[in-house]
Amino acid sequence: MQYNSPVVRGPVFPVDQIIDKTLYAKQAVPLYRVPGGEVVYTVTPGNVVGVVFSYLAADPAGGRDFLYWAFKDADGSPYYAAHRTGAFDVGSIEGQGGKTVLQLIEEKEAAQETFLDQLGDVLPAGGLGNTLNLVLVAAAVYFGYKLFK
Repeated sequence: MQYNSPVVRGPVFPVDQIIDKTLYAKQAVPLYRVPGGEVVYTVTPGNVVGVVFSYLAADPAGGRDFLYWAFKDADGSPYYAAHRTGAFDVGSIEGQGGKTVLQLIEEKEAAQETFLDQLGDVLPAGGLGNTLNLVLVAAAVYFGYKLFK
């Protein structure tokens, strides 16, 4: 079986980074009271679509071909917008503190770096940097030996 790989353009955000963020229309965005039902309003580019409170995953077998972002109107009634590539201004998500998948991975990797890894990042490469690294490693070995002797 062969799968077509989607082409991803621009930043990719995990769903949890979209919840509680305000989405802005980059293109005309139709709104629905029932996902895939009758369009009740269309948000024009540059305007607020709403604050995301939840989402409905795509379910082609159930007749829902897209992921739908869920919002609440002033009365607390839900309304929905289909997630379509290019429909929303993703730059505004980062401006609200949202983090891309890549940023989250980089943060996790940085948190797992050891002190010596971080020190190696700030020391100059070659010459003095290598000498300092060697001295630090030798000192760590010496004190480790003394500690456990």
